[in-house]
Amino acid sequence: MLGLGLAGSLPLVAGADTRPASTTGSTAASFPVTRVVTSRRVLHPLVIGHRGNPSQAPEETLPSFQAAIDAHADVLEFDVQWTKDNAMVAIHDDTLDRTTDCTGSVQSKTLAAVRACDAGSWRGARWVGTRVPTMQEVVALAKQHAIRIAPEIKQDTVTAAQVAAFARVVTAAGMQSRTVVQSFSPTSLQQFRALGTGVPVGLITSRATRTVASVRATGAAHYIVDYPSITPAQVTAFQAAGISVWLYTVTNSSNNALARSSYPNGIITNDVGLTRSQLP
Repeated sequence: MLGLGLAGSLPLVAGADTRPASTTGSTAASFPVTRVVTSRRVLHPLVIGHRGNPSQAPEETLPSFQAAIDAHADVLEFDVQWTKDNAMVAIHDDTLDRTTDCTGSVQSKTLAAVRACDAGSWRGARWVGTRVPTMQEVVALAKQHAIRIAPEIKQDTVTAAQVAAFARVVTAAGMQSRTVVQSFSPTSLQQFRALGTGVPVGLITSRATRTVASVRATGAAHYIVDYPSITPAQVTAFQAAGISVWLYTVTNSSNNALARSSYPNGIITNDVGLTRSQLP
């Protein structure tokens, strides 16, 4: 998965425009827009494993990320939270209650305490003993399989030191060209961009669609939005402005088809195999 590898395999269609859509910054090198047809329609969006592949394994665990890899995801999406002792772990919620056998906030626990939690038994006996992974473990797995990553700075407020440590995990692994850093927080994205890593960033919104100008003002090369909140015309407008659009979160065939109908650059999915199987 060093590149998309699709330009030569997709069939040409009448009137097709085989030029890539315009991109900003370093995005073209790491997350190129795939083959487009008339009206800039992306035929083969990136398949982005949401928290790994939670249809097959407990979310945000190494088995879930491996399941996404096995199902041929293009990108591993995951959330990063900080522990009491400033370790970075991959977990969505700010508490341990839903996805482990522990309780309490992640930020109130040391890494050792979080790692002592069982993050798999809630999904069945097969997963008993599965642990909450560190950010470093997820990045190392992605590097081993040459797959891209989209880590999210999850906490509402983070310090400059925390963002710098987050960035060092990416750069130490040499994953700059394979990474998009995402967040709901423009401030967090600005803190990350100020470090000068060259890694592109993606702004996330929920239940609202920003304008092209407001997304561009954050420095984001990617706009990540829930699929019901944006129209196909708006997707096209962002793409025409050089901003890649990723839509979340696909859970079944129906909403997968709905997301695809907007011709986004990426689809964030809970079922990598389903989304992959329904591509042209």
